[in-house]
Amino acid sequence: MRKISTVVACLLAFAAPAQASWLYCKLNPADCAYIQGELIPFDKAEILIEDCRSLTWGGIGARAMSMSMDQVMKITNGDISHPLLRAQLAYMALHDSPLKFDRSIAIERRYPHVRTACAQAFADWNR
Repeated sequence: MRKISTVVACLLAFAAPAQASWLYCKLNPADCAYIQGELIPFDKAEILIEDCRSLTWGGIGARAMSMSMDQVMKITNGDISHPLLRAQLAYMALHDSPLKFDRSIAIERRYPHVRTACAQAFADWNR
């Protein structure tokens, strides 16, 4: 049994993050949640949901996504608790997350797609 857990630990350490998450969820399905039809470890799913909340709160994500990070930092004075900066950082995290939305369209037109994907993630999370 010890050899099996050592092999699994090595696989998780050297596998790409998506593959490691897939393997983790296959071995521990009770520790994972289905988000948009994909099994995601609870800790990653919670972060994804929190990022969706930060981005979609009051529609501020549309404004954040239309601005550069320099503009956002200037407006918010780098205050991490400012909703605009939180939305900008949330979008950056969601862009690299397993959330399914069209990343190929222009960023100026991407917010409705991200908002729809977040709505689906919220619905999946609340099941």
